[in-house]
Amino acid sequence: MGIPEAIVAQDNPAPTHSDISYGPDERQAFDLWLAKSTEPTPLAIYIHGGGYSGGDKQSIRAKHLNQLLNAGITVAALTIA
Repeated sequence: MGIPEAIVAQDNPAPTHSDISYGPDERQAFDLWLAKSTEPTPLAIYIHGGGYSGGDKQSIRAKHLNQLLNAGITVAALTIA
């Protein structure tokens, strides 16, 4: 059994940029956490594939998000239908 989404979302650091639109629907948006760096960084993309009825991009686990950021990897999270 996984961690409830509400707990996961509370533990996540705030995105550097949130709800960046990639389509006409208001839920077609992604959050972006920029890794601290003076150089370009790799990008990890978290795709929540449960559609709009089974959670969303905020279900990314804080542990994984923080591991990526601490490794100098920028993270984008989005939901697809």
